[in-house]
Amino acid sequence: RAAVAAAVRSGAVAPEALPSALQFADRVRRGEWREVRPGPDGQPREQAVAGEIWTAALQAALDRHGAVFLPARDVPYYLDGPVVMPSGSRLVAAPNAEIRLCPGTNTCMVRNAHLVSNHAGPLDPALRPDENITVQGGIWTTLRTSPQTTHGNDRGRADAQDSIPGAHGMLLFGNVRGLTVRDVTLRQGVPFGVQLGAVSGFL
Repeated sequence: RAAVAAAVRSGAVAPEALPSALQFADRVRRGEWREVRPGPDGQPREQAVAGEIWTAALQAALDRHGAVFLPARDVPYYLDGPVVMPSGSRLVAAPNAEIRLCPGTNTCMVRNAHLVSNHAGPLDPALRPDENITVQGGIWTTLRTSPQTTHGNDRGRADAQDSIPGAHGMLLFGNVRGLTVRDVTLRQGVPFGVQLGAVSGFL
């Protein structure tokens, strides 16, 4: 893991050469739910969905290697909670790989490990920030297909317990030094696509 993480931080590893999410497919769960999406006539239509939930698989890849690549697929990667990124980690998706939040999750999709909030005032200078985190590529959506159709994803909370006040983002970062978010497509999402607080060295 240390060797991979060092190569990732140096930029010496091409995205496609990162550990693939597909190598952790044994952590994938299957679920069934209903989604409302615009039909060919533009009117909302409800449809049954049998999807694959990749949260645990992506987390396992990051925990083991510090990096993961999501190749393009014909079906989305669903998340049922946030993927937590530690220092030095890199999550890269193919430009047309779609990552969706499961209905009713009501959390962010990605966050840093030591997330804190400066919602109520300045941060304690003694807090150690996460460092050198990258999110790149992919089509990210919380399935907010209309102002009235949020699929229960009204907030981008830090976790199911809503432990960080003021969290509303799809990609949520607070207390980070060295953060790169590039080439992402954010659509049909909660109020903030990328929410930052107390972040330095941001690209």
